[in-house]
Amino acid sequence: MDTHIMHSLMVMMKSTKLQYLEIQNIPPEASMFTLIVNGVQTKPVKGGQTEDSLLVPLLVGLNTETANDGLGVKTSIELRYFSTHDPLDEEGYLDLPLPRVTVPISIVTAELRLPKIYSYNFTGDFGSRGSDRLKYPVPSAFSYVKGKRIVPKGYKFSRLDDDVLDDEISQNEGGGSAIQMDIPQSGRSYFFERLLVVNAPLYLNVAYFPHPEPKEPPATSIWDKLKFQMGL
Repeated sequence: MDTHIMHSLMVMMKSTKLQYLEIQNIPPEASMFTLIVNGVQTKPVKGGQTEDSLLVPLLVGLNTETANDGLGVKTSIELRYFSTHDPLDEEGYLDLPLPRVTVPISIVTAELRLPKIYSYNFTGDFGSRGSDRLKYPVPSAFSYVKGKRIVPKGYKFSRLDDDVLDDEISQNEGGGSAIQMDIPQSGRSYFFERLLVVNAPLYLNVAYFPHPEPKEPPATSIWDKLKFQMGL
């Protein structure tokens, strides 16, 4: 959408004492929040050290016996929301402050999906150029919730069982099913990475402008000039 940005944040962390994770730099106009912790849908808490922060409960859907590997409790966080901006003009500038977490981060990866009709220059804390791919793989979210359904011996499972399992877990746990918000796939992706971020805000700024007109090469004949005009 021309005036909306969809934000999708995934955090994989280990902690021994934290009950909440504070996420800062949330735009004041942000709306339509979806939060999933350890595979279970929950709600963020408004608050924290700054006005633009949310508190994410870390103990939701947690199985402390299997989550703790001796180095801390593993937690999976997925947060998605929308923010607004002015309509894009022929050229302009977008200031994109990234969500900030109040714990040290070993690897920060960012993906910007932008319209193909513009060219872009990037500034901020990730350098001036985006990559076509990531050097470090992004881990997948996980869940500690296990199914309780009993099936006959020799039952052949299929992908259809995933939906049945989700519904059954929802009834057993007394909660609603998680809302799935699909990330738009149109446009072009630009990837950025940064290692070891400790208590510092990160910014990624974008200048957009029309694609430069292709320069006409010196034509040695009328046929060469026609081929250039026809894009051959």
